[in-house]
Amino acid sequence: MSASTSIPKTARFRRSHVLAVLVAMLALIAIAAWAIGTYAVGSATQPPQSGSPTEASVLRSLTPRERQYVLGIMSLTPVQLSAAFGTGLPSSAHGDSNAAPASTAARARP
Repeated sequence: MSASTSIPKTARFRRSHVLAVLVAMLALIAIAAWAIGTYAVGSATQPPQSGSPTEASVLRSLTPRERQYVLGIMSLTPVQLSAAFGTGLPSSAHGDSNAAPASTAARARP
């Protein structure tokens, strides 16, 4: 009885199949390297964001009409802000730290 030591034709890889598998693997590696490189470089090019935006950056993001309104509000004095919005002044602005706010003083009177 004789035994064949050669691999059957159905189990052999042709040289073209091996080459195709090798090219496919190299393509996958190249795509992965490109994706990783793009992500790493892309995230490094953005400037770091600080915790709070600056006045200039906020004003830049507004429309001209909104910007005019904000600049007008920012230019008001504490007394004008209190008169316009009824927010009350800090006690140091009144000069009397023990005085009750005007709204509670008016309600307390009979």
